[in-house]
Amino acid sequence: MCETLSRLAREKVAILLVSHDLGVVAEIADRAVVMEAGKIVTDLPVRDIVIDADRIRGLGLAIPPAAGLSLALKLPGTPVRKSQVVRALRAR
Repeated sequence: MCETLSRLAREKVAILLVSHDLGVVAEIADRAVVMEAGKIVTDLPVRDIVIDADRIRGLGLAIPPAAGLSLALKLPGTPVRKSQVVRALRAR
């Protein structure tokens, strides 16, 4: 299914994807709109999910593995586990 949606997105077909899996959303979409109780709480380009990661996690959603790895690499002195790198690469 992701391959089909990705192909349609490359062909510039508008897609409304409703998912709790931000990893799938980040792979396919250009923008992510996060809602809580029927209200939009954030609307941002998927490349900026890292910027709003705390808010997204606060809503009970997991950020994509690659975004989590990016966050870990930006924190001085934060150890990055091999499993994080492997998970982020497999998610691509």
